[in-house]
Amino acid sequence: MLRGAWLYLVHSIFSLTSIESSFSFLSSFTNRFHLSPSLLTHIFVSLTYTQNNNIKETFSSLILSVSPFFFLHIYPRAHAEAVGMTRFSCVALGVFAFLISALAVTDAFYIPGVQPRYYAEGDEVHFWVNSLRSLQVLFPKEYYTLPFCRPSEIITKDESIGEIIWGDRIQNSLYVTNMKKNTNCTVLPNCDAVANTKTILSNIDDLEGSIEKGYRGFMNIDNLPVFGEVPPDLLAHCASVPKDMRHTFYRGYWIGTPSACTGKTLINNHLEFVIKYNHAPHDPNKFMVVGLKATPYSIKHSDDGLSCNADMSATGSALDYLTTDDVRGGAVVHWSYGVKWEKSDVIWATRWDEYLHSSVADSSPAFHWLYVCSSLVVVLMCAASVATILMRTLHKDFSRYNSPVLEDGEEESGWKLVHADVFRPPDRAPLLAALTGNGYQVLGMSAGTMLFALLGFLSPARRGALLSAVIFLFVFMSVVSGYVCGFLLKYFGRCEWKHIFFCGCAFPGAIVGVYTFANIINYSHGSSGTIPFSLLFILLSLWILISVPLTVLGASFSFRQEPLANPVAVGRLAREIPPQTYMNRTLFLLVVPPIFPLCTIILELNFVLQALWSGQVYYVFGFLALVSFIWVIITALVTVFHLYYVLCRENHQWWWPAFFIPGGFGVPLFVYSIFFYMTQLAIHTFASSLLYFLYMGLISYAYGLAAGAVGLTSGIMFVRKIYGSIKVD
Repeated sequence: MLRGAWLYLVHSIFSLTSIESSFSFLSSFTNRFHLSPSLLTHIFVSLTYTQNNNIKETFSSLILSVSPFFFLHIYPRAHAEAVGMTRFSCVALGVFAFLISALAVTDAFYIPGVQPRYYAEGDEVHFWVNSLRSLQVLFPKEYYTLPFCRPSEIITKDESIGEIIWGDRIQNSLYVTNMKKNTNCTVLPNCDAVANTKTILSNIDDLEGSIEKGYRGFMNIDNLPVFGEVPPDLLAHCASVPKDMRHTFYRGYWIGTPSACTGKTLINNHLEFVIKYNHAPHDPNKFMVVGLKATPYSIKHSDDGLSCNADMSATGSALDYLTTDDVRGGAVVHWSYGVKWEKSDVIWATRWDEYLHSSVADSSPAFHWLYVCSSLVVVLMCAASVATILMRTLHKDFSRYNSPVLEDGEEESGWKLVHADVFRPPDRAPLLAALTGNGYQVLGMSAGTMLFALLGFLSPARRGALLSAVIFLFVFMSVVSGYVCGFLLKYFGRCEWKHIFFCGCAFPGAIVGVYTFANIINYSHGSSGTIPFSLLFILLSLWILISVPLTVLGASFSFRQEPLANPVAVGRLAREIPPQTYMNRTLFLLVVPPIFPLCTIILELNFVLQALWSGQVYYVFGFLALVSFIWVIITALVTVFHLYYVLCRENHQWWWPAFFIPGGFGVPLFVYSIFFYMTQLAIHTFASSLLYFLYMGLISYAYGLAAGAVGLTSGIMFVRKIYGSIKVD
C-alpha cells in the first residue's frame, strides 16, 4: 500500500544535493501528489530561510513545512487512492515525517523571547539575583533572606505565573561591571563590610545551615543565567564529594562548601565571572552579552580588604579559605568578584545553545537515537506479535464463527460467547467517562506543549514559559475533556450534567488539593515557592470560571450528537463470568502490562526528571515528541493484545481493564520515581521528600490517565471491529 509512495519519497530524499535540487524534488513531488499552489508558497518561504545550503537543514525544513499540510492537501480520498495510499496512511506518514524532521531542526531552535540589549564599551552592566535553590532541600528562598550585602532599595522584576509558581524572585544587586573591562578582584561596591559582617555573625547559623544544605546562588545578565563550575582544586581536596556536587557544571553557583567536603564550612565570598560578548549586527561599536559563567571561591581577605586588588589571583595557592569559624572568631567578610571578558561569535538568538548542550540530556544525541531505535524494535516486536498471533487467531475465529454450520460436537466458545454482554455499560460508567476525559485533557496539554516547544515558542530564556504554557493549555483543553466525557456518557446511556461537572472537578480538583497542601508546606518553611493569595485566587478563577465552563461546553457538543450504534445488541441478563487465570486477574493486569509502554519512554523520562529535580536543562523536545509517538503506538498494541485474551476467557467486563492495562493508574511510574529518588537525588529532609512524592504522585496519576485514555480508545475500536465482523443470530 505504501510501497510506491515510500520508495518514491526515499529516492527523492537521496537526490537532494542543493537548494536547486530541492526545488526539482518539490516540483516532481507536487505533480505526483496533487498538492496545491499554497503549499508551494509555504515551502518556498521555508527554503528561503534555510542557511548555508545545508542538505540536512534543507530537507528537514522542507519536511517540517510539508508535513502539517498533509492534513490539508493530501486528505482527499481521490488523491490518496491515486498513489495507492489510504487516508490513515497519509496522516501517519505526515506525523512521522514531522517528528523525524523536528529532531534535526528544533533541538537547538527557539525564539529568543528577550529583545537584544546593546552596550557601548565601558557601559555599566548590572547583575540581577534570583532565588537560592538546593538539590537537597526543595524549598527555594529569596536571595536576601541570607545576610548578603543588599542595595538600599530592592527592586523585584515582574514575573509570569510560571515563574512565580516555580519560586523565582528576580531582584537587583550590587554586582556591576563595565563592558569589556577586565578586573582581577573588586570589592563589592556600596557594601559596608563591617556592618555586613555583624549581620552575618547574627545570622551565622542560618548561613552555615544553608551552605551545608547545598544552596546555590543564581544571577543573570539580560535574562541570561549564570552557570557555575566547582573549583577543580576544591574537588581535588574533597574527602567525600557530595552527590549534588559530582557534576561540575550547573545552573547557579555554590554559596559555600559543606564541611563534609573539607572538614569546615567554607563561605564562597569571591566570584570569578567569565562574560562572553559579541558585536551588535548593525553597529561594530555596540556589544551584547552572549555568555555568563561563574566560579566561586572562598578567600579570606585582609580585614581592611586591601588584599583584593589588581594583583590578586583567585587561584593563588597562598590564599586561605574563609570559614564560618573565622567569622565567629572576628574576621571581617569582604564580598568580591573578578570579571574576564571574552570575545565570542555566538549571536543573540543562539546564546542559550551552550547551556542546552551542557545538560546530560543533550550531551549525547547518539544515545537518544540508540534508545529510539530500541523502542522502535519493541514496537515492531509488539506489532509482529499482534499481526502473526492475534490477527491469525482472529482470522480463524472469524472463519469459524461465520460458518453457517458448526462441526459435529463443536460448540460456540471464546469471545463470541459474550457478544450479548460485551457492549453492556461498565460498572461506575460515569467515573470511567470522567477519567477518560481527564486523560484526553492531559494528552492534549502534553501534545500542545511539545508542539509549541518544537516550533520554538517556549524559549529557555523564559523558564516560567513552559510551566505557564502547561497551565493554560490544561485549562483550555477542558473542552476536549468535556467532549470525550459527554461522548462516553451518551454511549453508556448516562447523560446527566452532574457527571460532566464531576469530570470538570475530578483531576483539576486533585491538582488543587495536592498543590494547596504543598503550598502549606512551602509556607511553613519560608520558601519563595509559596504562592501568594492573589495568584492562588487567579488559579482558582481559571479553574472555576474557565475550565469548568469549557468542560460543559465540550459536553454540550457531544450531547447533541447521535451516539455510536453497537455492532451487536446487548442482552437483558448479564452472563456469568467464569474463573479467570492469573494472567487475566486485575493484579497482574495492573502490574505487568504497564511496564512495556513505560519502557519506551524511560530514558527521556529520566532526563526530564533530572531537569526537574537536579537543576539541569532539558530542551531536546524533538526526541521527546518522537518517543511519545512511539509510546502511543505501543500503548494501543499492548491494550489490544491483552484485551483479546480477556475476552477469550469470556470476561465481558473489559472496559476498566482497557483503561488500566497500559498505565496501571500510574503506579509503575510512581515506583520508578522511588527508584530515581533513591539513586539519583540528594534529598535528605522529610519535608522535601514529602514534597517530592506529592508532585511525583500527581505526575504519575496524570500519566495513568493519559495511558488509560489511549487504552480505552484502542480497546473500543478493537472490540467494535471484531464483533462487527461476525454473524450473530
